[in-house]
Amino acid sequence: MIRLSIYVGAFVVVSAVGYAAVQQVSAAQKHYSAQFSTVVSNAPYTVSAQHLVKTNDVFLLHHNELLSFSKK
Repeated sequence: MIRLSIYVGAFVVVSAVGYAAVQQVSAAQKHYSAQFSTVVSNAPYTVSAQHLVKTNDVFLLHHNELLSFSKK
């Protein structure tokens, strides 16, 4: 059996999700020793958040993408 651990940070906001959300989820991934982490939101992501995920191995998802992400 393969065990997989994912940390998911969910943010429901009116404006774009910024780099602080990525920092929080990245820190939680390390703290909980998760293999993967993702930020899930109903809003778009700022350019700075999109750049930060590249060096922190965090996925950015819109909440509509959760089901397809879980199948990967």
